[in-house]
Amino acid sequence: MSATLTRERLAPARRVYSAAQRWAHAGWNINDPVVRSMIERGAPPIAGGAQGLNPAVFMNNAPPPGTYSIDQNSFDQQTERNDVPQPSIAWPGMGARIDQRIINVGVLAKIRLNCQLSVVVAGGGTVTSLYPFPYNLLKEVVINANGGSAIIDCQGLDLRARKLVMSGNAADTALLNQAPGMDTGATISAAAPYRPIGKQFPGVIANGTYNINMQVDIAIAHSMRSLIGALFAQSDQTYLNWVVNTAVNADAWTLAGGSTATVTGTIYPELTFFSIPSFNSQNGRLVVLPAGVNWLHEFISSDFQFANTGDVIVPLTRTNGQLRRIFSYIDNGGAAQIAPTALNNIRWNYGGNQTPRNYFPQMLIQENQGNYNGAIDPGYMILDFERDNVNRDVVYPRGLAELDEIYNVPGTVTVNANAHVHTVLETLTTV
Repeated sequence: MSATLTRERLAPARRVYSAAQRWAHAGWNINDPVVRSMIERGAPPIAGGAQGLNPAVFMNNAPPPGTYSIDQNSFDQQTERNDVPQPSIAWPGMGARIDQRIINVGVLAKIRLNCQLSVVVAGGGTVTSLYPFPYNLLKEVVINANGGSAIIDCQGLDLRARKLVMSGNAADTALLNQAPGMDTGATISAAAPYRPIGKQFPGVIANGTYNINMQVDIAIAHSMRSLIGALFAQSDQTYLNWVVNTAVNADAWTLAGGSTATVTGTIYPELTFFSIPSFNSQNGRLVVLPAGVNWLHEFISSDFQFANTGDVIVPLTRTNGQLRRIFSYIDNGGAAQIAPTALNNIRWNYGGNQTPRNYFPQMLIQENQGNYNGAIDPGYMILDFERDNVNRDVVYPRGLAELDEIYNVPGTVTVNANAHVHTVLETLTTV
């Protein structure tokens, strides 16, 4: 008997799986109506191999075919904006998790988290706030859709930065954003603890009780004007939820000498959605949707650890769709940042040797100040591919090899343990 025949005889028989079995083995619920329709059509399961930060979480951000019409003008004329408060949520403590279902209604554009908190500082030592405080009390903010990967996954600090970008650094009143460590004076005290514009000034917080008020907007839609990226939520086949993982003490402040900082309070969520108009047609009653539901707005952060000076090369994920902005800052071990102005240069690079943008730090900061009516604190560097001319400047990452941001750190800078570049990619992807 030849070796070839032996191998053929010993080879295991190939098992043939049904369409339902293949979907089940891939982890899908085969009783879900959408999955069942894909099985009946003979479509293979969606699993793995996708380029980008995450797989598409929607098979379609719209009702079933034949039941709707995309008509931006009609939608704008007939819809109604709704800003609806949701049940309040008690602050769960540091290092805890909040997980809330989003109601299935309308076209969802935004979630606002109105955080009305307070902190009691006590003890014989010192409590020193860190640069991300207070917005990184919301250490991770996530929007999940249909049980898939998140379309938004970032820090509260990142959402604050985006809001400042979109509003042109609009000033806040002390009632909207205040916390100890935002004071303009040299000393933080219970008598003068706040700075009304909301910039962070980390420092020692004297014993006392302080309000922490934060308005954090989770931007589902990339644009409130066009609603591009808004989600069609009014479907029993759509499951949406938002998640907040709160900071641990070490993310917000350093505690020394036995001092304590205890946070309590309440979060008041509010949904902004638009009602869905409808009209009679030859095919029956059709709902009217904005053109923006053909897109998903993604805002995804990541951290790149480094320990060297010289070129710190941060590989960027080749996402599907259009890259609109890159937000980044450099954390030097948790307690402080490496300021943009401390760098030698900041470069946008692809293909190994293509460098279409190469900035002295002062050049990029000046551009950011001009674009947004001031720098975006704390220490953000922003490459904006839509500000001047989106059709001309937008980037399609999937078509670019070796896509990197490069930060040249001078040898005179001390790089601390756990230093990292924090990066957020803001993209629009068709669905």
